[in-house]
Amino acid sequence: VGSHLEELKLSGKDITMIREGRLPTYLFQNLKILEVVNDKSDNFPICFLQYFKNLEKLELRWSSYKQIFSYKEAEKHAGKLTHIKSLKLWELSDLMYLWNQGFKLDSVVENLEMLEVWWCDNLVNLVPSSPSFRNLITLEVWYCKGLKNLVTSSTAKSLVQLMQLRIDGCKMITEIISNEGDVAEDEIVFSKLKWLSLENLESLTSFYSGNYTFKFPCLEDLFVIECPNMKIFSTRESNTPKLQEVRQNWGLDKGCWEGGLNATIQQLHKKKSLSPLPSIDSPSLPLDEATNSERPPSNLSGSHKSQPQLPLLMASPTFSLAAATRADELSSNLSGSHKTQSLLRESSLPLNASPLLPLTAADTVNKLSSDFSGSHKSQVQFILIFVAPFLQATVCVNSLLCVHVFSSTSYVSFICFLPICYFFYMHK
Repeated sequence: VGSHLEELKLSGKDITMIREGRLPTYLFQNLKILEVVNDKSDNFPICFLQYFKNLEKLELRWSSYKQIFSYKEAEKHAGKLTHIKSLKLWELSDLMYLWNQGFKLDSVVENLEMLEVWWCDNLVNLVPSSPSFRNLITLEVWYCKGLKNLVTSSTAKSLVQLMQLRIDGCKMITEIISNEGDVAEDEIVFSKLKWLSLENLESLTSFYSGNYTFKFPCLEDLFVIECPNMKIFSTRESNTPKLQEVRQNWGLDKGCWEGGLNATIQQLHKKKSLSPLPSIDSPSLPLDEATNSERPPSNLSGSHKSQPQLPLLMASPTFSLAAATRADELSSNLSGSHKTQSLLRESSLPLNASPLLPLTAADTVNKLSSDFSGSHKSQVQFILIFVAPFLQATVCVNSLLCVHVFSSTSYVSFICFLPICYFFYMHK
């Protein structure tokens, strides 16, 4: 009996059933993608992977693992991990290590091509020893608050295939490659790295602070965004023959280049240090608009608070306190990245002091989108802005209908609601 199943999601209870032989194993013989969620074990149970002989991608989410690979189990079952090419760790709040300090488990990760780590707040370091990532192509680490450095210089030397590196939102990280102390003058070559992004790293002081020289023969794109304490790239000058600029945002703005990587980072840091804070006396910022600019992002924090300021001010010459109030209300039930990605930052539509979106309609938008979450909330609010004129005419008369349609908290129900709005608009 064969199976064509290639992708599967399992919980901790499902894993227990498989290990106890209560599920037919032939179902998994062609499986390529496995996602494990809500497992309460301290370690990931590697032994059960013996049933997934063709597994290529492993994702672990919302589980209680303190480490992914226990030494004894990983050493015993290492052969079952060598065919995995992609490993993604997502919201493992108890995770401290992939494996314990001192263990040599190179075979576990030597064939990985992609490693992504998201929201693992207690992760101390990515890998505690010095394994070889000789086949790794993409490495991304997002919002790991306890991480102080990414890899050791020994591990960095093995990243000969790495093409994309992104570190974002790791508040405690001070350097990307850790300084292992006094070493003889040597070099580290990232021979295939084309794209490097360092973003929202408030404690970062440098990419590397030791004696190694770096060579990036293929590096074409370098982003250094919201890294206020980064004063140099590395102690010694880096070789970057293809790099022409260092970018400070994701827009189309031209980056900065001062003839070398260290000189460019130093210049960017100098400019940031000398940049005056916005003043209400600035001729480019009228007093009333400067006062209003404080209102829309009042329920944001950190870097998210500063990101909407400029778009909000520039969105419309008619930006007023009433418009700021509407903008604030429309974004009040968003949070985190959804707030900064919301329509308030991307569109001038809700900021125009026009009758298109009166305050009552803004209230309606908030109420009708309150049952949604995540990306659906942003999408719902954006669409509701465009049906606001219809809602204005019909929301009072047809409030019971609105409540009925949205009570299911279904995105499909919301989409079905749009033609109803249009009908009332055509017959109002």
